[in-house]
Amino acid sequence: MKIRNPFLMKFGSWVGTRIIRTIGRSMRYKSTYIDENWIPDSTTLSRRAIFLFWHEYMVLPAYRYASDDVHVLVSSHNDGQLIGGMIKRLGLRTVVGSSSRKGTEALRQMLKISRESHIVITPDGPRGPRREVKAGAIFLAAKTGLPIIPVGIGYSRARRLKTWDKLAIPKLFSKGRVVNAPAVYIPRDVTIETLEPYRQKIESQMLALTTIAERWAGTGQYHTEEFDLLRNG
Repeated sequence: MKIRNPFLMKFGSWVGTRIIRTIGRSMRYKSTYIDENWIPDSTTLSRRAIFLFWHEYMVLPAYRYASDDVHVLVSSHNDGQLIGGMIKRLGLRTVVGSSSRKGTEALRQMLKISRESHIVITPDGPRGPRREVKAGAIFLAAKTGLPIIPVGIGYSRARRLKTWDKLAIPKLFSKGRVVNAPAVYIPRDVTIETLEPYRQKIESQMLALTTIAERWAGTGQYHTEEFDLLRNG
């Protein structure tokens, strides 16, 4: 059922925010970074970047990395507006638009804010396909000059909703694990016709990082040789 009533949207975002905060406070969180120059919650991170993670894993970063110097791209659809309301209550800022190449207004906004803010995009949102990077995120990185930081997230225990992305809601006191890859810079002169290799690289890295984070959350272990492959890839 889609929520269209403004009051219900506000109430839904309030309830959702309460749930995220309750879950977030209870989680046992660890992170490891292939590139320690780009730790998302570092107090010394002054350079700006575009952080990417899959739509299904939005709960942990929405709570963990909430900051007013981070802008999150959200959809103009009803579900995007509901998510946007929760994000704002958590302390993040939003840009309404699309990660597709056609999100021209969102692109203009993000070009402007990229000088003073980090940008967060779920590159398979807002409607999928699941775990497939759209070209818009790559195009934005080329135009802004900001590096892309692919991020993988995993939970030890979560409920999966019957949504297109199989949205993961971590259970109370579950483990949350986060891994990032080295920064990827996209040449400014890249075109729609020449960005596909970069899109494929980012997608492959995100899939690999997610596998590492999910295994780490589930078994308590990860393999450092996998980091070497990503570092050299």
